[in-house]
Amino acid sequence: MLVPAPAGSRALLAHILSRLLVTGSKRGVSTKQRTRTAASLIVDIYERSDDRPGAAMDLSGVLEWSSEEPNRIVGDHWLVQEIRNEFIARLGRVCPIDWTIHLRRLLLESLHALPARHEGRVYWVPAVHVDTVRKMSTLTEQLEVFTIIIVPVPAGMQGFVHDVITDYLSSTLLDCTDAVSSWVGNEDRRKYKHTHGALKDLHGVAKWYEENSGGALDGSDVAAALCNSIAELATTVDETYVQAAAKAKRLLADTKAEKKRQRVKDKLALPKAVAPPPSDAEALSPPEAVAPPPPVELAPLPDPYITIGDLTLKRNKTLDAKGMIVFSAEKGTICEQAFSEMKADLDAWVMAADSYVLVTAQGGVPRLYLTAISLDVAMALHDHYGITLHL
Repeated sequence: MLVPAPAGSRALLAHILSRLLVTGSKRGVSTKQRTRTAASLIVDIYERSDDRPGAAMDLSGVLEWSSEEPNRIVGDHWLVQEIRNEFIARLGRVCPIDWTIHLRRLLLESLHALPARHEGRVYWVPAVHVDTVRKMSTLTEQLEVFTIIIVPVPAGMQGFVHDVITDYLSSTLLDCTDAVSSWVGNEDRRKYKHTHGALKDLHGVAKWYEENSGGALDGSDVAAALCNSIAELATTVDETYVQAAAKAKRLLADTKAEKKRQRVKDKLALPKAVAPPPSDAEALSPPEAVAPPPPVELAPLPDPYITIGDLTLKRNKTLDAKGMIVFSAEKGTICEQAFSEMKADLDAWVMAADSYVLVTAQGGVPRLYLTAISLDVAMALHDHYGITLHL
């Protein structure tokens, strides 16, 4: 889509606020966000009490915005008034800044363009997407928004394209490497999955640039080394995840053994109840008959089930052919995506507890075959993986 959509109230206000804060700071004004959510924005505005260097900043105004009234900005400070005026003028309209943001997003997210200078404004665009940029340039010129200058890369400047691509890949790889190096071994498993997915995407992008760089990466040892480094780091993340899962399994076993020892200690420490010796009269008199207590009707227990996130598996009425307890979802109540997410959680479970076998019945209905499981393991599954057993 070449034409940008008007910015929403929240995004428009955030952009205007960030731009006017630069001019406000030159006039002795600073701000501090008190609340910043998708539904509310409250900003405190401070001004110096006098012009002396180092003078204290006093609260002089407040800007308030709420999604309940998205087109209204509350506040009587002069900076709030300037923001309100520009907000009203641009609301619901496509302004030049909207075109600039849209063009930058189009280049970086859809056209695989890369900044050719650190400050931006100059981008290298792969040849397969140049026609799209030309269409964008024609449109912005006809609307008199701005002019996009398109310059072909001379044949003798393939080294420039090589450096642009390899600089991007190496800086992105360095960010991932720094993130992995900061791990201590107890990270949430979603962090492993997110990092591995980012590295997989980066490897795909590197291969794409190799095929669409116009020959700039042909025979490049640097590009080949970067691809190998990305693949090696992805393998390291996988190995780190396996080690973390094994550590979690050992911790579960140690916790189970420690709780068992503690229960034995508690049982041995309990005082022994010793009945007092009977008196002479009690010893000679026959024991009185004691009437049994009346029976107490118990409320029926709820059906056992297992919850894994938003998924609920109910226990079947009968055992399977091997005498195992079977939990399954109602037919037609789960889609393949939800089943895949549940499978990922259960993969972590089996590494930690070794206590289930999972199969898929017809129609994509998941079934869980549960072997004997202790209370300690059930508690650990709830604490570490969000799996709750209601048995």
